Amino acid sequence: MRSPSLSARIGIGLLSGLLLGILASLGGWTELVRLWVLPWGTLFLNGLKLVAAPLIVCSVLSSFASSAGWPRFGVRVVLGFLASTATAVTLGLTLCALWGPGRDLDPTARQALLDRYGGEAQQRAEQVRADREQSFVEAIAHMVPDNFAAALSDNRAMLELVVAVLVFGLALSTVPRRHTENLRAFLEGLEALLLKLVQLLLHVAPLGVLALMAALVVDVAGSSLNRLLALLKALAGYAGVLAFGFAGMLVLYALALTIGSPLGWRRFWRAFRPAMLVAFSTSSSAATLPVTLERCERELMIPQPISRFALPLGATMHMDGTALYQAVAALFIAQVLGAELGLADYLRLGLLVLLISVGTAPVPGAGVVMLVLVLEYLDLPSESVALILGIDRLVNMCRTVLNVTGDAVVATLVAFPRRSAD
Repeated sequence: MRSPSLSARIGIGLLSGLLLGILASLGGWTELVRLWVLPWGTLFLNGLKLVAAPLIVCSVLSSFASSAGWPRFGVRVVLGFLASTATAVTLGLTLCALWGPGRDLDPTARQALLDRYGGEAQQRAEQVRADREQSFVEAIAHMVPDNFAAALSDNRAMLELVVAVLVFGLALSTVPRRHTENLRAFLEGLEALLLKLVQLLLHVAPLGVLALMAALVVDVAGSSLNRLLALLKALAGYAGVLAFGFAGMLVLYALALTIGSPLGWRRFWRAFRPAMLVAFSTSSSAATLPVTLERCERELMIPQPISRFALPLGATMHMDGTALYQAVAALFIAQVLGAELGLADYLRLGLLVLLISVGTAPVPGAGVVMLVLVLEYLDLPSESVALILGIDRLVNMCRTVLNVTGDAVVATLVAFPRRSAD
């Protein structure tokens, strides 16, 4: 009898976790889930995070070291990232403007959301205000870390780590090969070890996903599912726009793969489903990166120089899901508060979201912090982010799927362009 595929096992774990969370909420076992189930999910998540940063270093350096053609495909990768993110922002703004979910939000529900999540929103706003005290030039300067080990040990400094590794990679590509043979051999060996660890982690992924999903339901619903249902009802329009936006981007990815690559979308989805499920359960592009690399190289057969350049870079600088979410969330809040935006405001908002998404850390919750910047740019009270915090964890799971899928789609299109089949 044929054993279930990896994606099927992870899917079963996800559904089992959802069921366990519902039963725990109904039966009043929320503390039992937090104390005895969540730690297994945390263990799985920490294992992925443990591998992620070293894998980024090895992958990027190996890409520069092993390929003399990286400037050619590197430009194509960056242009692909910009094009897909701009598409996500445009789609999000268009759907939210046409649908207008914030215009019909019940005033009582609006006040209840502000009261419940106002304290958390205030903390996020204060964090952003502290960051904004530095000038633009200072922000650019801080993109290069002064301590490589510190950046390597902090997942929230992933952008700084990638910038540092890119600088090292550029230097490595100019050093004669005879002087770097030992370094290249070390990087290849360390990469092999890290990818083997990823394969071992995937064996326990169903259990980790089950634990994370059960804890999520308990965290959102508490001891009563009515709380979750009331929250979803109040924000149904906002969630609907995001769902249409996320689904629309997946359709566009499928079209791009059908038109632009002989690989086709069916093979892509079959190979990449496990990474999408891990992204959904962990809500972290950085934590999912090891699985993304494993799926792209082992199943999609993307050449290592391309995958190890594009995917680590994309995990920190290419956030289609985050960009779409920030565009929709900012416009939704503006509609709730009755702010009138003109065409010029839409254009400026789209450009700002495009730029901010590049600097969003690939860790859970970072998108909300960056959203506060967008709200202040629109002269909206930063505390109004409380309106969407209630379901942000659920939204974060979906947008992470889009983030990692977009990275893999661009890498696939660059690796297997349609003309290669001619």
